[in-house]
Amino acid sequence: MNESQNDPSEDEWTAKLRMVLDDAKKAAQDDDLGPRLEVVDRLTDFIEESFPNDARVHALDNIAAQAATGLLEQTIEKRLQNIAARNVELARLNKTFEAATASAQEEAATLRLGRVRSVLTVLDQGLSAIKDLRDVLKTGTDRELTASLDKALGAIQDVRAQLQRQ
Repeated sequence: MNESQNDPSEDEWTAKLRMVLDDAKKAAQDDDLGPRLEVVDRLTDFIEESFPNDARVHALDNIAAQAATGLLEQTIEKRLQNIAARNVELARLNKTFEAATASAQEEAATLRLGRVRSVLTVLDQGLSAIKDLRDVLKTGTDRELTASLDKALGAIQDVRAQLQRQ
């Protein structure tokens, strides 16, 4: 079966298992043991080759193992019932992980926003310090330094404005 070509993602592993389960459904209707054993071998290969070894892939492996066992049931009805149960379990698992992915994406966005806010706070503090220094220097005689500080202040304000828009 060689399921591990080109390092598939977890979504691709899910799709591969769904394809094998579709073949298992067809094989389950056959009284001949040969086609069923062929699919059992493909399911075993899936379990051996799927990665990474995280919770989602372990759950996919569990579904594959149960489907392989189900293909060896005595009656067609029991085999089809077992394969149908594995398809339902796969759909539930996929839904669970989609929800977890969405939650993780929301959390990541919140973390990014927190970092941007931290950067903005630091920039605000820097702007304040530069303004204070500029005000002190304006009363002195070094006009070139004051002009340079004004340019730096403008650049920092531009960066801050861009970060604030994101």
